[in-house]
Amino acid sequence: MLLLGDRIPASTARDFGIINRAVPRDRFEAEAGRIVRGLAEKSSAILRLGKEAAARVAGRGLQEDLEYLESALSRVMACSDSKEGLTAFLEKRKPHWKDE
Repeated sequence: MLLLGDRIPASTARDFGIINRAVPRDRFEAEAGRIVRGLAEKSSAILRLGKEAAARVAGRGLQEDLEYLESALSRVMACSDSKEGLTAFLEKRKPHWKDE
């Protein structure tokens, strides 16, 4: 697909894991807005750490990936936003992120 430039249907792209979902063109703006609002409700500090971890493990060996992800999880759990997220969940309320 990449080298030939062939177009593929959205359902095939989803099956290949290239995309998460496909929506009709007339619902694209609404769906994109829903995703952006969902991300905006999350801790930017935790999202940043997750993005960094995902980028670091791409193409490495399993053992090295596991060791890195273990240390990444320790950094996530040390964030004040992790504690706030757990507390908010237990108290059945929305979290108040400090992005730290």
